[in-house]
Amino acid sequence: MTLYLLCSLGDASKEIIVMRYIRRNSPGFSLVELLVVMSIIVVLGALSTTALRALSGAGTVTKAASDLGGFIELSRAYALANNTFVRVGFANDTSVNPPRITVIAIAPEDGTLQSDSNSDMSNATTWPMIGKPLYLTKMTIDDALNNSGSVLGPDTSSDMRPSDTDITTGTGLTRRVSGNNLSFSEFIQFQPSGEVRVQKSSLTRSIAFG
Repeated sequence: MTLYLLCSLGDASKEIIVMRYIRRNSPGFSLVELLVVMSIIVVLGALSTTALRALSGAGTVTKAASDLGGFIELSRAYALANNTFVRVGFANDTSVNPPRITVIAIAPEDGTLQSDSNSDMSNATTWPMIGKPLYLTKMTIDDALNNSGSVLGPDTSSDMRPSDTDITTGTGLTRRVSGNNLSFSEFIQFQPSGEVRVQKSSLTRSIAFG
Protein backbone atom coordinates (compact mmCIF):
# COMPACT_ATOMS: atom_id res chain seq x y z
CA MET A 1 0.00 0.00 0.00
CA THR A 2 2.85 2.42 0.78
CA LEU A 3 4.33 1.81 -2.67
CA TYR A 4 1.13 2.76 -4.46
CA LEU A 5 0.78 5.94 -2.45
CA LEU A 6 4.28 7.04 -3.35
CA CYS A 7 3.66 6.31 -7.02
CA SER A 8 0.56 8.47 -6.96
CA LEU A 9 2.71 11.35 -5.67
CA GLY A 10 5.06 10.86 -8.56
CA ASP A 11 8.17 10.38 -6.47
CA ALA A 12 10.11 7.76 -8.43
CA SER A 13 13.23 7.98 -6.27
CA LYS A 14 11.27 7.15 -3.17
CA GLU A 15 9.56 4.37 -5.05
CA ILE A 16 12.91 2.73 -5.78
CA ILE A 17 14.11 3.21 -2.21
CA VAL A 18 10.94 1.70 -0.76
CA MET A 19 11.06 -1.26 -3.13
CA ARG A 20 14.69 -1.97 -2.22
CA TYR A 21 13.89 -1.61 1.47
CA ILE A 22 11.04 -4.04 1.19
CA ARG A 23 13.15 -6.57 -0.64
CA ARG A 24 15.97 -6.38 1.91
CA ASN A 25 13.61 -6.62 4.86
CA SER A 26 11.02 -9.10 3.50
CA PRO A 27 10.21 -11.78 6.11
CA GLY A 28 11.60 -15.24 5.30
CA PHE A 29 13.43 -18.32 6.58
CA SER A 30 17.01 -19.35 6.11
CA LEU A 31 17.89 -22.87 4.99
CA VAL A 32 19.03 -23.78 8.51
CA GLU A 33 15.75 -22.56 10.01
CA LEU A 34 13.75 -24.60 7.51
CA LEU A 35 15.76 -27.73 8.29
CA VAL A 36 15.23 -27.25 12.02
CA VAL A 37 11.47 -26.84 11.55
CA MET A 38 11.28 -29.91 9.30
CA SER A 39 13.21 -31.96 11.87
CA ILE A 40 10.78 -30.93 14.62
CA ILE A 41 7.82 -31.87 12.42
CA VAL A 42 9.30 -35.31 11.72
CA VAL A 43 9.92 -35.98 15.43
CA LEU A 44 6.41 -34.83 16.41
CA GLY A 45 4.93 -36.98 13.65
CA ALA A 46 6.74 -40.09 14.92
CA LEU A 47 5.63 -39.43 18.50
CA SER A 48 2.04 -38.84 17.39
CA THR A 49 1.97 -42.11 15.43
CA THR A 50 3.17 -44.09 18.46
CA ALA A 51 0.62 -42.40 20.71
CA LEU A 52 -2.21 -43.03 18.26
CA ARG A 53 -1.29 -46.71 17.99
CA ALA A 54 -1.34 -47.05 21.77
CA LEU A 55 -4.70 -45.31 21.98
CA SER A 56 -6.04 -47.51 19.19
CA GLY A 57 -4.95 -50.67 21.03
CA ALA A 58 -6.55 -49.50 24.26
CA GLY A 59 -9.73 -48.65 22.37
CA THR A 60 -9.82 -52.13 20.84
CA VAL A 61 -9.62 -53.81 24.27
CA THR A 62 -12.25 -51.48 25.74
CA LYS A 63 -14.64 -52.09 22.84
CA ALA A 64 -14.12 -55.87 23.03
CA ALA A 65 -14.91 -55.88 26.76
CA SER A 66 -18.01 -53.77 26.19
CA ASP A 67 -19.24 -55.93 23.29
CA LEU A 68 -18.64 -59.15 25.24
CA GLY A 69 -20.43 -57.82 28.30
CA GLY A 70 -23.43 -56.85 26.19
CA PHE A 71 -23.49 -60.23 24.44
CA ILE A 72 -23.42 -62.15 27.71
CA GLU A 73 -26.14 -59.98 29.23
CA LEU A 74 -28.38 -60.53 26.20
CA SER A 75 -27.80 -64.29 26.46
CA ARG A 76 -28.84 -64.23 30.10
CA ALA A 77 -31.92 -62.15 29.25
CA TYR A 78 -32.88 -64.74 26.59
CA ALA A 79 -32.63 -67.57 29.12
CA LEU A 80 -34.88 -65.67 31.55
CA ALA A 81 -37.41 -64.60 28.93
CA ASN A 82 -37.75 -68.05 27.34
CA ASN A 83 -37.34 -70.18 30.49
CA THR A 84 -34.55 -72.13 28.84
CA PHE A 85 -30.86 -72.88 29.12
CA VAL A 86 -28.35 -70.83 27.16
CA ARG A 87 -24.71 -71.70 26.65
CA VAL A 88 -22.18 -69.13 25.51
CA GLY A 89 -19.16 -70.65 23.76
CA PHE A 90 -15.75 -69.21 22.91
CA ALA A 91 -13.40 -70.32 20.14
CA ASN A 92 -10.11 -69.08 18.71
CA ASP A 93 -10.46 -68.40 14.99
CA THR A 94 -7.06 -68.42 13.30
CA SER A 95 -8.50 -68.84 9.80
CA VAL A 96 -8.65 -65.06 9.46
CA ASN A 97 -5.98 -62.38 9.71
CA PRO A 98 -5.75 -60.90 12.25
CA PRO A 99 -6.98 -63.78 14.46
CA ARG A 100 -10.10 -63.32 16.55
CA ILE A 101 -12.30 -64.89 19.19
CA THR A 102 -15.69 -66.07 17.96
CA VAL A 103 -18.44 -66.09 20.57
CA ILE A 104 -21.76 -67.86 20.05
CA ALA A 105 -24.89 -68.40 22.13
CA ILE A 106 -26.83 -71.63 21.69
CA ALA A 107 -29.96 -72.97 23.34
CA PRO A 108 -31.55 -76.47 23.37
CA GLU A 109 -34.50 -76.84 21.03
CA ASP A 110 -36.55 -78.59 23.74
CA GLY A 111 -35.50 -76.19 26.51
CA THR A 112 -33.89 -78.97 28.61
CA LEU A 113 -30.48 -80.55 29.10
CA GLN A 114 -31.63 -84.05 28.18
CA SER A 115 -29.40 -83.96 25.10
CA ASP A 116 -26.32 -81.89 25.86
CA SER A 117 -23.31 -83.94 24.82
CA ASN A 118 -20.63 -82.58 22.53
CA SER A 119 -22.27 -84.19 19.53
CA ASP A 120 -25.68 -82.85 20.54
CA MET A 121 -24.40 -79.29 20.84
CA SER A 122 -22.60 -79.66 17.52
CA ASN A 123 -25.98 -80.19 15.90
CA ALA A 124 -27.43 -76.85 14.79
CA THR A 125 -30.95 -78.32 14.85
CA THR A 126 -30.77 -79.73 18.38
CA TRP A 127 -28.93 -76.65 19.73
CA PRO A 128 -29.68 -73.73 17.37
CA MET A 129 -27.67 -70.55 17.61
CA ILE A 130 -29.30 -67.48 19.14
CA GLY A 131 -28.80 -64.39 17.02
CA LYS A 132 -25.50 -63.63 15.34
CA PRO A 133 -22.02 -64.58 16.56
CA LEU A 134 -19.78 -61.98 18.16
CA TYR A 135 -16.29 -61.46 16.77
CA LEU A 136 -13.55 -60.05 18.98
CA THR A 137 -10.87 -59.04 16.48
CA LYS A 138 -7.18 -59.19 17.46
CA MET A 139 -8.07 -61.26 20.53
CA THR A 140 -7.16 -64.85 21.44
CA ILE A 141 -8.04 -67.22 24.28
CA ASP A 142 -5.14 -68.48 26.37
CA ASP A 143 -5.80 -70.29 29.66
CA ALA A 144 -2.19 -70.06 30.79
CA LEU A 145 -0.18 -67.02 29.76
CA ASN A 146 3.52 -67.27 30.52
CA ASN A 147 6.86 -65.84 29.57
CA SER A 148 7.63 -68.38 26.87
CA GLY A 149 7.03 -68.22 23.16
CA SER A 150 5.38 -65.20 21.59
CA VAL A 151 3.07 -64.50 24.56
CA LEU A 152 4.70 -62.40 27.24
CA GLY A 153 3.25 -61.87 30.68
CA PRO A 154 2.95 -63.32 34.18
CA ASP A 155 2.21 -66.99 34.69
CA THR A 156 -1.57 -67.37 34.95
CA SER A 157 -1.84 -71.16 34.82
CA SER A 158 -3.40 -71.27 38.29
CA ASP A 159 -5.50 -68.13 37.94
CA MET A 160 -8.49 -69.66 36.11
CA ARG A 161 -11.77 -69.16 37.97
CA PRO A 162 -13.52 -71.59 37.92
CA SER A 163 -10.72 -74.01 37.09
CA ASP A 164 -12.71 -76.58 35.12
CA THR A 165 -15.98 -77.19 33.29
CA ASP A 166 -18.07 -80.25 32.60
CA ILE A 167 -20.30 -78.56 30.03
CA THR A 168 -18.05 -79.96 27.31
CA THR A 169 -15.64 -82.88 27.38
CA GLY A 170 -12.27 -83.46 25.77
CA THR A 171 -11.45 -80.93 23.07
CA GLY A 172 -14.97 -79.57 23.01
CA LEU A 173 -17.40 -79.42 20.13
CA THR A 174 -17.25 -78.25 16.55
CA ARG A 175 -19.70 -75.77 15.09
CA ARG A 176 -19.67 -74.24 11.63
CA VAL A 177 -19.72 -70.46 11.94
CA SER A 178 -19.41 -68.08 8.99
CA GLY A 179 -18.19 -70.91 6.76
CA ASN A 180 -15.50 -72.11 9.18
CA ASN A 181 -15.48 -75.16 11.45
CA LEU A 182 -14.49 -73.89 14.89
CA SER A 183 -13.73 -75.83 18.06
CA PHE A 184 -15.57 -74.54 21.14
CA SER A 185 -14.21 -75.83 24.44
CA GLU A 186 -14.85 -72.81 26.70
CA PHE A 187 -18.48 -72.39 27.80
CA ILE A 188 -20.58 -70.65 30.38
CA GLN A 189 -24.19 -71.66 31.00
CA PHE A 190 -27.22 -69.62 32.01
CA GLN A 191 -30.02 -71.37 33.84
CA PRO A 192 -33.68 -70.51 33.14
CA SER A 193 -33.50 -68.55 36.42
CA GLY A 194 -30.58 -66.47 35.11
CA GLU A 195 -27.91 -68.14 37.26
CA VAL A 196 -24.54 -68.58 35.59
CA ARG A 197 -22.55 -71.82 35.75
CA VAL A 198 -19.53 -73.56 34.27
CA GLN A 199 -20.26 -76.71 36.27
CA LYS A 200 -23.67 -78.18 35.49
CA SER A 201 -24.51 -78.93 39.11
CA SER A 202 -22.95 -75.97 40.93
CA LEU A 203 -23.63 -72.26 40.94
CA THR A 204 -20.71 -70.04 39.98
CA ARG A 205 -20.23 -66.90 42.05
CA SER A 206 -17.78 -65.26 39.66
CA ILE A 207 -16.09 -65.84 36.32
CA ALA A 208 -12.78 -64.25 35.39
CA PHE A 209 -12.02 -63.35 31.78
CA GLY A 210 -8.46 -62.49 30.91
